[in-house]
Amino acid sequence: MFLDALRKGRQSQCKIDYEFTEDNRANDQGRGYNFTEHWAHNFHFCNWSKWLLDLPAMEALPGGPRVLEIGVFEGRTSTWLLENLPSARYLGVEPFPNSNLRVNLNAVTRNVPGSSIVMVEAPASKALPDLITEGHKFDLVYVDGDHSEGGALWDAMLGWELLAVGGIMIFDDYFDWELPDEMEKKLGTVRKGCDSFVNARREDMRILWRWDQLAVRKLKEPGTTPW
Repeated sequence: MFLDALRKGRQSQCKIDYEFTEDNRANDQGRGYNFTEHWAHNFHFCNWSKWLLDLPAMEALPGGPRVLEIGVFEGRTSTWLLENLPSARYLGVEPFPNSNLRVNLNAVTRNVPGSSIVMVEAPASKALPDLITEGHKFDLVYVDGDHSEGGALWDAMLGWELLAVGGIMIFDDYFDWELPDEMEKKLGTVRKGCDSFVNARREDMRILWRWDQLAVRKLKEPGTTPW
């Protein structure tokens, strides 16, 4: 487990692994997972481990840490989170769940007995306002949903409302090297949407990472003093 390794000072276990190898595939399949893509890899998860350890008493939170993932795809990130934060209360928002996602969520419930998993099969534009209305708050929000400029900004602003003070929000594809030029011109980019969000809430956050992903920590609600 990356979190356990970091606690024991063995950061060397967080090796950078960009390639989806046959060893990776065999290890996944041995645990019952079926991933066809390797977009989330150890480089991301090493960073995540450090940020999660920075959260105040993450694993001691009453009932366990509350985790929201916007855009789940096959569940690679969700399975990593549940394996490394087994007490987490996980809620995923995915409008188009696929068969691999169902296989992988079933596998993680076997690998991590007692896992708390809720999947909302709806667009974030509908699911997030409903969660706000219902009064939900989360300690970690991971955004990997709509990759247009406007969609990224919308997910960011609603996700921020759902993020508890002291919590961390992570955005995937802050720099998307694979986005074709014509698509970037048509849709804008995740980075532009995120930058608009950061500019609007800069005094309320601390930036932890700003490269391939963007990670920020919520210091306070708008109009309040830092916690």
